[in-house]
Amino acid sequence: MQEEAHKKSPHAFVQGREMYLKTDKEIRERINGLELSARELLMQMKDLRIEDLYFMSAIDKSIKLIDPFLYSYRTKNIEVMAVLTRMQMDCVMRTYALSLVSNSSEFCKSVLIEHKEVHRIKDRQNHKLDDKYMCEKLGEYLKLPVYQLYQITCEFIHFSSRSFNRIAKAEENYHLSIYISKKNRPEDVKECKRLSKELANQFFYFGYVLQNKLLQAWLDQLEREALKQEENPSIQ
Repeated sequence: MQEEAHKKSPHAFVQGREMYLKTDKEIRERINGLELSARELLMQMKDLRIEDLYFMSAIDKSIKLIDPFLYSYRTKNIEVMAVLTRMQMDCVMRTYALSLVSNSSEFCKSVLIEHKEVHRIKDRQNHKLDDKYMCEKLGEYLKLPVYQLYQITCEFIHFSSRSFNRIAKAEENYHLSIYISKKNRPEDVKECKRLSKELANQFFYFGYVLQNKLLQAWLDQLEREALKQEENPSIQ
């Protein structure tokens, strides 16, 4: 898959100036719509290559996240939304890796058939494809602070002081109240709604990137190769 520069940065998309999903209805409809758009794109594949199978696997994992994400959005379960958003980013990072290696077919074979972990594979610059590196390269492509977004979701995932701060609240006279429940604290409802909307936009955006940037670029490349083959059948 060839790396392509896009004229328009999607930064505004994520930051809320353009195409930002503002209402619950928009969020449900656009995130649910990722499944249909994925089917339409995948139907364009003809002679299956191993890269096609790689894309299919990544997109299947991506759309399987939709139902649990929308359920956690409805209940405003920030931890679960962060985990699922992180998984969505993971699908994009590991798919974008195809553009970083010298031989995408060999890369897909190593992952899908030989069960090799992506972080043990090196790109064309002889750099291991660890998460930080892939985030940074994807960020360069999208012109977005992807690694920063990645770190924010990880803060919700890993057990840390944040977990304690979400249950404990200092009261008067040095008292400490503890709130342990499936539900958010009543006083945190507004903030949880805000975080839920941000995570929903991030989840949708990376699903959009996987399909409309990465998969579409691959389909465009296949189409160019097919046209070139038609023009000059001697080219293999």
